[in-house]
Amino acid sequence: MQWWVLRECRNGEEYIYIYLLNNANGGISFSSLLSLSRLFLHQRQKQKETSSASRQKGKKKKTKMVKPHLRHYCVVGRETPSEKNPAPTVYKFEVFAPNFVVAKSRFWRMMREKNKVKSTHGDVLSCKVVKDRKLAARNYSVDIAYYSQRCGYTHMVKEFRDVSKAGAVSQAYHDLASRHRARYHNIEVLGVKSIPNHQVKRLSISEYHASNLSFPLLHRRVKAPRKDRVVFVKKNTKRAVVA
Repeated sequence: MQWWVLRECRNGEEYIYIYLLNNANGGISFSSLLSLSRLFLHQRQKQKETSSASRQKGKKKKTKMVKPHLRHYCVVGRETPSEKNPAPTVYKFEVFAPNFVVAKSRFWRMMREKNKVKSTHGDVLSCKVVKDRKLAARNYSVDIAYYSQRCGYTHMVKEFRDVSKAGAVSQAYHDLASRHRARYHNIEVLGVKSIPNHQVKRLSISEYHASNLSFPLLHRRVKAPRKDRVVFVKKNTKRAVVA
């Protein structure tokens, strides 16, 4: 008794045919042994995974940082030129928003309140993302004004430590939402600047300026002894048993 395996590709799919050759009478019969075909496909998949893992072994993995939910935009716009005002003033507004659609909306809100220009009578010349020159840990002072139904408009200055202005402003929005129940549309960022260590007033920020700063290593996993390490773990695999 002999086994013959025939592989055929049709339209990008692989078909496996298993033939049984009986030496007693010389006849050929088709046998649909599903377990044996599954075992064959499993071995093929393991070979592909091993080859792909060996190709990616030499590549270095890049560590991705957690990105803030807000981005720093610079929106430039003006009033639409007309016969009355053929050369209108061009205004630039820096805003922190999750996307460029919200950034334009915030720009026209400021133009409507400060310059009496609506979006229907104005043009957006550019809307670009402002990136920091170098990502490094800094102390940021965020000047904020927000509106509350209990006490009206409130002005405050908060300090945060982050690697970018967008990250510091994102922390400010989260802090106001948790401590003061301030909504996103009721918060106005008046200014963001980097400050040196000696100008920091908040204790939660100045504690990171210590020269002997250290952090505990939580959830340390001890490696198993070398004698107990195994590359492959034996599993209870089902095999086709032919009498």
